[in-house]
Amino acid sequence: MESPKTETFEQNYDHVGEKVILKIKKAELIKIKEELKKAKDNATQSWLDSRPLIDELERLKSGVARAQKRHAATANDTIMISDLQSELDTINASIESKKEEEVHATKMVNEISRGLDQLREEMDGLKRYTDEKRQSKLKLKRVLRFRRQRLRSFQLALEAARQEAEAYGASASEAARYMESGCTENATSTNDHVQLGHEEYQALRRRAEEKDSIATWRVSVAEKERLAAESSRHLAMAKLKELKAGKSRLREREDRERKVDKNMNIGAGEDQEEDDHENVIIKSEEQNNDDKGDIDINVIPPPKAAKEDQIRSVRPRISKTVNKKKKKKKKKKKKEKKNMVDKKESKSIFWQIKQCFLRNIIRKLFG
Repeated sequence: MESPKTETFEQNYDHVGEKVILKIKKAELIKIKEELKKAKDNATQSWLDSRPLIDELERLKSGVARAQKRHAATANDTIMISDLQSELDTINASIESKKEEEVHATKMVNEISRGLDQLREEMDGLKRYTDEKRQSKLKLKRVLRFRRQRLRSFQLALEAARQEAEAYGASASEAARYMESGCTENATSTNDHVQLGHEEYQALRRRAEEKDSIATWRVSVAEKERLAAESSRHLAMAKLKELKAGKSRLREREDRERKVDKNMNIGAGEDQEEDDHENVIIKSEEQNNDDKGDIDINVIPPPKAAKEDQIRSVRPRISKTVNKKKKKKKKKKKKEKKNMVDKKESKSIFWQIKQCFLRNIIRKLFG
């Protein structure tokens, strides 16, 4: 067991050692502080020395950033250029396809136009054929009208010859009777004059007056019929002028439609109106001739007792002819309206055909 002296000595020794160590540590710490100060000074000096380099480095970094941005921009430009190039290629391809489609469409249009030309030629041929038929029909109608007029004139001549023969027979019988009476009464007389009694003279005078009055009545009736025929002819000419004016208006409208639709001009024959007008004129002339003929037939010299009754019967006949003419005018107007409606329907049909052709072309081009 150790003594207290040794313990105190050890404690003192330990305390001295600790002091020595503390001094050594302090010296080391001071040395380290000096080194740190020197290092700090060196660092500040080196930082001050490296300041221009840092500025240069920052400048280079900014230049690198700008260069990177430019590179990115150029990359974007190249991407845009490639996109535009691809779009240009697609546009060129679409243009080529459109050109091919246009060539195909032009071929189709040419084929359709050739078909339309053929159809137009066929329609022109049909129109010429209908014109020839119409002309032949008009010629036949003229021949028929001429033959009717000749027949009517022959009938009138026959009637006149019959009346003249009757008159000659009556006069011959009267002359024979007067000659016989003269021969029996005046066998020895050499007088050439025919002697008549008062009653016979009055009868002959009355008969002559009746014939004169009937002749004047015939002249008045013929004058009335002539005036009626002239009025009907003037009316027919006025109607013909109106129809020609309507036809000219229709032609102007068709010309406007042709100007609007230049490529699809499908015309239709429009000669029905002329045929109708000519038929109406021919029918009116035939009716006038028939009316004249009827009046000429009916104006055979009546006896004196039936003269007034026959004059009364002629007046309602004239009014009936006027009513017939009015009815014919109404029928003519209805027929004209019907022809106009038929023309509009035919035009609408041609317009539908044209629209169908256009739709087919558009479907083949862009379908």
